[in-house]
Amino acid sequence: MTHETDRSRRSTAPEAHAPPTASRPLGEASVAELERRWTEHGDALARDLLAIRRWRDGDRDAGLALLEEYEAFFYRVCARFGVRETAELEDVYQEVVLDLTEHLPELAHRVTKSFAGFYAWRIRNAIGRVRKRSSPQGISIEDAGTAPVAETPPEPRLEAWESIERCWHKLPEREHRVFEMRFLQEMSLADMATHLQSNVNAVSQAVFRMSRKMKDCLSRAGYAA
Repeated sequence: MTHETDRSRRSTAPEAHAPPTASRPLGEASVAELERRWTEHGDALARDLLAIRRWRDGDRDAGLALLEEYEAFFYRVCARFGVRETAELEDVYQEVVLDLTEHLPELAHRVTKSFAGFYAWRIRNAIGRVRKRSSPQGISIEDAGTAPVAETPPEPRLEAWESIERCWHKLPEREHRVFEMRFLQEMSLADMATHLQSNVNAVSQAVFRMSRKMKDCLSRAGYAA
């Protein structure tokens, strides 16, 4: 009787938020599957992939809505690199939009973990290109705009972020999301727990484990904690 009850409970348990299959990225899921995951589970990656698909198919409003969804995120990432002047922000934004537009045909397949994580790296690369074009000969890109600003911490170097990106790619998939939520989207532990369907204590431990892995990886790359 106990075994039958256990089987009954397992059969009626809600499905976990997992990819459609272990071997198929969400970017390869059908539109119907993406819509189901977004409407039924609030899967942000499914929502963003739907917008990318529609943008790719000619719906410019879908692309605009996606970029507007991440507008505040764009400014936060730019601020981390000392990009605050209106003219430079506009140059970086145009560079990023051009980059995304040029890669629209394969963009849905390249966004494998989250659009926020992918977008952060594209913004970083765009900043590098803009500064390379505007930097006088003999001044390194990494040194441009990295001087401390009043009431703000020193800005990270682009070179360091390249190492961060390499270390990030070595993390397991779930820790990708933990990193993005905590350090790119700057979410609180409580908000992270809600999105991950967990509790604050478990999320705090996950952040600690992920941070330790990143620090170890960056230390091996020559960046002391």
